[in-house]
Amino acid sequence: MGATGSVVANSASSVEQTEGGDATRNTPKVVELKKLPDAIEEAVYVHEKFPLIIDTTEQAGRFLKYQTGTFISFDDPIQSMKSNLNKSLVGSFQFGRTLTLKFKTLEGMNESIFEPNVFPKEVLCRSKFFTDEVWKSVLPSKTSEDGDDITISSEFVFILCTNTDFVPPALYELMHVIKVVDKLTPSGANSATSGAEEDPMEQIAVMFGAKEVIRNSTQLVEAAFDGDLGEVKNYLDKGYHLESVDGRKHTALSEAACQGHMEVITHLLQIGADPNSTSDTGRSPLWRAAFNGHVEAVKMLLEAGASPEFVDKVSMESAFDVAQNEEVRGILSAWDMNTTVQLMEQRRRVILANLESRIKTSAEREFYARNLIRKELIEKAMSNDIQGIKVILEEVAAECEASSRDGSPAKPRATVEVRNDGGQSLLSIAAQFDIIDLAMFLLTHYKTIDADRWDLNPGELSMEAKIFKPNVNSRDLKGWSCACICVFHDSRRVLQALLEHGADPNIRSSYNKNAWDLAKDELDAAEKVTKSNKEIRQVLIDYDQMTNASKANAIFGSGKVPNSTNMSEEQRQKILYEGLGADGSAVVMNIEMNKESSLNPHSSKGDVKKKGKAGGASKGKGKKA
Repeated sequence: MGATGSVVANSASSVEQTEGGDATRNTPKVVELKKLPDAIEEAVYVHEKFPLIIDTTEQAGRFLKYQTGTFISFDDPIQSMKSNLNKSLVGSFQFGRTLTLKFKTLEGMNESIFEPNVFPKEVLCRSKFFTDEVWKSVLPSKTSEDGDDITISSEFVFILCTNTDFVPPALYELMHVIKVVDKLTPSGANSATSGAEEDPMEQIAVMFGAKEVIRNSTQLVEAAFDGDLGEVKNYLDKGYHLESVDGRKHTALSEAACQGHMEVITHLLQIGADPNSTSDTGRSPLWRAAFNGHVEAVKMLLEAGASPEFVDKVSMESAFDVAQNEEVRGILSAWDMNTTVQLMEQRRRVILANLESRIKTSAEREFYARNLIRKELIEKAMSNDIQGIKVILEEVAAECEASSRDGSPAKPRATVEVRNDGGQSLLSIAAQFDIIDLAMFLLTHYKTIDADRWDLNPGELSMEAKIFKPNVNSRDLKGWSCACICVFHDSRRVLQALLEHGADPNIRSSYNKNAWDLAKDELDAAEKVTKSNKEIRQVLIDYDQMTNASKANAIFGSGKVPNSTNMSEEQRQKILYEGLGADGSAVVMNIEMNKESSLNPHSSKGDVKKKGKAGGASKGKGKKA
């Protein structure tokens, strides 16, 4: 695996504790390009990992270039300089933008790419990079004194993109791997024969909401046929499309060329009309001008990049074959096709530049629109304005549904999973301030939305329900889950609601602590309680005992029920302690306390002082050693 393997292996080992050491599954999530934005969002907010994109079609790379952020290709030695990587990284995480690094293959990603305090390898792991000691270490020295004024945005996304299928196994653990394909087809189907090819750039334009709206006008086409330049301009000024067609797919330029109306032809070509558009029978403006013997029109169209090679689909005749007179045939036979190729390439570049400008403008507009909605939702959550949140997200859902009916990707501008600058979702905010009304709304409202939807399959959610559905175990930038936040801020009511709706108090943060750890009493050096967390801890204990009430010998906080009759005591203890942190959690404490109580019936269940410094039961009680 070479240097690549050593980089990711070291990174993987450094995050094994925070990620729980899950087994890697070396299979990417396969999506079409139009589903890539959703897949990236899922990677960040569901799997809580940065995405690694396998882009063998190179479509994803085109899309990522237009994200509001920085796109760096490692083929370019200037872009990939350490100083540029550092500036791009700091700017991206400070302003909540996307930073994409594109490689032809990840086999070229070696140790030299990473450098502590400049571009650290921890950037591969989202949970590790968001810790203060890592992201603050990359700030330039001149700003380090003002480091407290710089924050890392929860909107920041780091993306690796590769053009080959090779992904080092360790990266499957560190990142969420996505593969973009042309089309998802049934087994054995050939996507190339499933219909007309869609222009990738036009598809990207649609994804950014920059799809060109075409208002067709047959009157515009008829005005061009009549040579009425005033009427042509009038219809164009009203917003009708330059490439409007009639029932035979003839454009305004084609009709003007057919009749030889030079003023109209000149004006249409000057404003960008396509000289190579074809009708339903394959006839181009040049073909029709040649057929009717319009010499000046033929010359002008050739000089604008019209190709003389188009043929009629029925007769298979070219413009030369149908030319009305020798003069037209002479012009066509003398024409250098290399000139046409060059002119067509120039036109393609102009069209592409206009499209890119439209995409960039739309992407920026969309970014700011999403950001405004995000801020408004956060403000309403902070003020417990449930109705305000409901109105905003219902409008987002309606807009999304309307967009999907128009054929555009149904991607909402916001959901209840929007994050504040600290990475907290609306539910996390409710947890911090114990806003029980907001918490209950978030936990239950989405379940009522589809009550009357007979058209949905079992388990299927409507777009509106998806927008309102929260992640009960969402985590902030430092990995604190909603349950952890509740315990830390003594939000007992919200904690109980979260637990009843599936929250997991065992999820660990970037600091390897879970809700049980935070629920311990705070002790001073003499092991005296300086702050009691008894009441919030009791919420955890009550729920744990309730969920395990039907399980004999269940140990609260672990959910494990070892069968002591079928295994040795050593095996039983191994199961009980398996997966628990070395720092000692509330589960470990409870096991030890239960053990001590069983050895000495007279000892108090809370007699923690009789425990040794290591947390084990004191010797000398019960049976002789």
